[in-house]
Amino acid sequence: MRPKPATTARDLIRVEVPAGVRNLSEGNPDPALLPALAGAFAAAAEEGDREPVLYGHAPVEPGLARLARAELDADGVPDGPVAVTSGALDAMERVLVAHLRPGTRSPWRIRGGESAGSGSGAGAEGGAGGGRRRGAVAG
Repeated sequence: MRPKPATTARDLIRVEVPAGVRNLSEGNPDPALLPALAGAFAAAAEEGDREPVLYGHAPVEPGLARLARAELDADGVPDGPVAVTSGALDAMERVLVAHLRPGTRSPWRIRGGESAGSGSGAGAEGGAGGGRRRGAVAG
């Protein structure tokens, strides 16, 4: 067992990029293409002050769900609920947790506690926060 994966973290890999070339390995967008957010944040804060989002409320803003559902319908995606996640990795983890159960073999490296339906709070290698190795059995 290894305490850490046998890989190198992306931020430790340095690539010399010629002048005038954007380094896409950093994963950052061009700041000039990002929208100004101060107005949107202020409007969201005002709305949150007027009507706080509490447990038991709709998990997805109804207007956003309608817009997303319309786009999904136009693309031929079967009807069903819309979920909002904190990015693609969060979405993939939620799908795996929903569909994998203890004992399910997985080709993916899934880190930490309750991932992939382990329910035990420990990784497959034992101990809280331990990572699962490729092909490890959940649970």
